Amino acid sequence: MRWTADLRRSAVPAWATLVAAALLAGCASDDVSSDTADTPATSGEGSPAPTGAVPLPDGPLDPGRYEFVVSVDCEGVEDDPIACPAGVPAPPPIALEVTVPEGWARMAGFPVITPTTTGTEDAALVLGWTSNTVGVQTDPCLSTSHQLPDVAVGPGVDDFVDAVTAQEWYRGPAPVDTEVGGARGRYFTVRAPADLGRCHEWRPWDPGFFAQGPSNTWEVWVLDVDGHRVVVVTEYFPDTSPGTVSQLTRMVESISFPGA
Repeated sequence: MRWTADLRRSAVPAWATLVAAALLAGCASDDVSSDTADTPATSGEGSPAPTGAVPLPDGPLDPGRYEFVVSVDCEGVEDDPIACPAGVPAPPPIALEVTVPEGWARMAGFPVITPTTTGTEDAALVLGWTSNTVGVQTDPCLSTSHQLPDVAVGPGVDDFVDAVTAQEWYRGPAPVDTEVGGARGRYFTVRAPADLGRCHEWRPWDPGFFAQGPSNTWEVWVLDVDGHRVVVVTEYFPDTSPGTVSQLTRMVESISFPGA
């Protein structure tokens, strides 16, 4: 896999906090369809398992419904003007559920789900981050990691989407309205340049991740969940199989926010 995420120290726990759950369940399907959450599964011993979402573990995932908490943890952070600027309150934890098909795994320690296959199946679902602060780069081709963004962005969905799509480097279509799991927002796409040779990393905004290689495509859903901005991203390459791209989209379509 190309995934070499180099996230900010403070952003890792912000994405990786899992919600506790008492239900033990899975869903026996390799298809992320609307009825998979109601499909009975079997345990590793072959006995029936109850249905319901379970905490998202690291490593290979059984097909089924998983829960995850999107949150920001800035407690004790004193010098991080990008992820935890002074005086900016953190949003509350936001519960998220997603249905995962067969053949996917969670990257250890990150809210990133990738295919278990190798070769051309370079792709990922980034299960989102929430923050009352983000900055956009007028030139994403950075000479060092995590340069302080030069375009300040407000806390809303439109603040972020309008700032990104106003940049000269943005070559995607106009953003469109969208809805995921009852949360309304806006959707747009980003493609990294075909030549990243002069870039230490190509990172269009921060907090966030960087392009995983030349021509890396990001599909970005920016959602308003109870007044807080949540960003969900799928990323892939021109040689990623259509089936994998379709599964990424269907995983996003399966997302819900049970506490909203």
